[in-house]
Amino acid sequence: MKKTLLLICLGLLTACTAHAPDPRRLEITQLDQEQTTFPPSEVELVYQPALMVLLLEEKDPIKPLEQSDLVTLALVSDQLAAQAGLVQVPRTQIQAVLKDQKWRNLRPESIMEALEFGKSMGAQFVGQLRVQTQAERQVQFWLKVIKVDTGQLVFSETFKFLPDKQDRIIENLKPVLQAHFPIIGWVLQTRGDREMVHISLGTAEGVKPGRPVVFRSRRIERGLEEGVNTGRIEYSEILAKGKVTESGTEGSWVWVEEAGRGKLRWGDLVFTAPESKGNFF
Repeated sequence: MKKTLLLICLGLLTACTAHAPDPRRLEITQLDQEQTTFPPSEVELVYQPALMVLLLEEKDPIKPLEQSDLVTLALVSDQLAAQAGLVQVPRTQIQAVLKDQKWRNLRPESIMEALEFGKSMGAQFVGQLRVQTQAERQVQFWLKVIKVDTGQLVFSETFKFLPDKQDRIIENLKPVLQAHFPIIGWVLQTRGDREMVHISLGTAEGVKPGRPVVFRSRRIERGLEEGVNTGRIEYSEILAKGKVTESGTEGSWVWVEEAGRGKLRWGDLVFTAPESKGNFF
């Protein structure tokens, strides 16, 4: 039975990838040479992951952590980086700053104090993590992520896991993080009347074959307020959807659904979407 299911899954995967042509064999047509109205600058083309401060609630930030805290902190930090593109301020750096008189009495569970501390560290996000060891070695943790500049709560979720079965909790964490933190890149090239698209996101950003993506354009309204140049960015509705077929250090190739190909342009934005098992098009 297991062998039959495996063959079916492999057949579906083969059928999916078989439809995607080799992008290197496709011509760059006149349509493929059209550029979006507001293409990225050279600075924007360089991916910049967001910085995050992750604080453990109800724990003295200076004292050594218990084993369950260390395991959970490492697991959550790894997944925040892998699935959400959030780079953590090292705990050693946080501890060094907390020795300063100004932060010595920091209460990690206080949202206001956590936000103020995150701002002082130059972070874009603050995470509050509370860990509790339950019966039969089960660990329960609460994870809250807040945007520093606005104080907006991104999400607050509760998870449970056994230390020797971390794969299961990773599978539970992954869709939550991927849904709330799409990784954003750019369309670098299109081929075959936009059937295949080369994007700036690759293995370095955690993008792998099979990852679904969506495309949007942007509009920039520039102005002058009190002698200072300003700019407001608005994003369009989803122009097209696609799925990564190849990924590498220099970006990825995406096979684009036919319905949206006519709307894409070089320089449009690409957003990763949550992975979904068995979702082939």
